[in-house]
Amino acid sequence: MTNYEQFIILCNKFTRLLSDTYDLKSTSTMGQVIRILRHRHPLIKQHFEALDSYSDLRNVLVHEKYDRVVLAQPSDHVIRHFEWIYESLLTPVTLKELMEKEVITIDADASFSSLLDLIKKHGFTHYPIFEDGIFLGVFTDSGVTHALAQTSFEQLAALYQTPIKSLIQYDEHIKDVLVVLQKDSVFDVFDALQKNDKDIETILIVTQTPLQHENQIKGLIVSKALTKILETYILGPQ
Repeated sequence: MTNYEQFIILCNKFTRLLSDTYDLKSTSTMGQVIRILRHRHPLIKQHFEALDSYSDLRNVLVHEKYDRVVLAQPSDHVIRHFEWIYESLLTPVTLKELMEKEVITIDADASFSSLLDLIKKHGFTHYPIFEDGIFLGVFTDSGVTHALAQTSFEQLAALYQTPIKSLIQYDEHIKDVLVVLQKDSVFDVFDALQKNDKDIETILIVTQTPLQHENQIKGLIVSKALTKILETYILGPQ
């Protein structure tokens, strides 16, 4: 199969997929579809210029032939990039697929010393806090650092016995949490992040909302990992 044939098939499948998914007119062209969805889907928005050029190229290839001979062939790079976009839309990666580590929660009445023991044992930097089934936030390594830095040597022994709930003020990121469902796709998450009016430090992945019990939490993503996820699933191959 030539690149021309692969490209035309991709254009048709891409347009049909998005038209069906978003209940657009069956007669919509590829150009119309990407313009409608430009601000509704992060992948379309990110790759709009490329997709717009692919739409123009399709029109040239289909409608402008010389003596029924194709005047140009899309490059291998164009085919690979277009295929990646189509496959990403067809089977979007869910958060469940990205979860690798277990999540360790901590009770609000547990001591600071207990939190340090968890950090030493598991090496994690983010710990969701619950008090009588109520989610209070996620205590991070930033909170640990600030608590230690603002406590004198003479007061360290008392700090180690202090309940976590009394140290919340040391963690500026404790409420910077986005709760999402494990069935959500990475596109759903980035859409939610764009609509959020605050910087998110932790994404909690849960089985259902609202979050009422620690057993609902199945994973988390920290802000440092978001850049890598963005590069992999939104920016894609360059």
